[in-house]
Amino acid sequence: MNDPNKPRESGGPESGDVGGSRHAGSSEIPLRQPARDSGRGEAAGGVSQSLAAFSGEDPARPWVRDERSSFADIDREEAELASWASGNDAELGSDAIRAIAAQAVSTAQGNEHDLFFTPVHAFRFTNGDKYGLPYRTPREYLRRWDKSNKLFPQAAVEFVGFYRKPNGNGVIVTRQPFIRGRRGSEKEIAAALAEKGFVPNGKWSYRSPGTGLEIYDAHGGNVLFDKAGKIIPIDVWVNDPGNVLG
Repeated sequence: MNDPNKPRESGGPESGDVGGSRHAGSSEIPLRQPARDSGRGEAAGGVSQSLAAFSGEDPARPWVRDERSSFADIDREEAELASWASGNDAELGSDAIRAIAAQAVSTAQGNEHDLFFTPVHAFRFTNGDKYGLPYRTPREYLRRWDKSNKLFPQAAVEFVGFYRKPNGNGVIVTRQPFIRGRRGSEKEIAAALAEKGFVPNGKWSYRSPGTGLEIYDAHGGNVLFDKAGKIIPIDVWVNDPGNVLG
């Protein structure tokens, strides 16, 4: 899980990991960060479409919180995503990656992502040789965003592309509108989610008894409130065991 006490903005990309690395370590593609925003948008598509396009399995299959995917499954899905990205103009070269970084006016480091903020978007790069959480496959990672988008469309995440690092491991790049807001306290988050039918279900976790939907990692580092006091979860894991979100 993310640490809510960890600063949201810091000096640059993170190379650490909270789980095992599948291949020998190697440096990331260099990302330079001039404090300038060109205002030019990058091609991006819906997570649902991207997931459905390269997925040979039911994209609605729920993930199990404590279940671990094998390195073989991760590598297989990664190869399938790489092949799909290559044939669908979604393979990012070093120039595209540097272009994203060049627009950043600030950056952040997290347990799951390296982030680059422009005035209009927050770009996320999966980090630590993993897809969000350790031992998760690319499909599980994209499914997480697909479900989150459907439950919280005001903070919808788009798929930008995929690339491989020099060590062979893949990176998924997404973007989200830059959202201004303040961090919510645990009490505020619980109250706001209660209005949506969710009850506490463990640390930073909530469940809707009526729908079976589950939300994980809902702490002040991942949940904002706008000026009107409305909750905006920007980086939570949503599980949908009953596929009520489709």
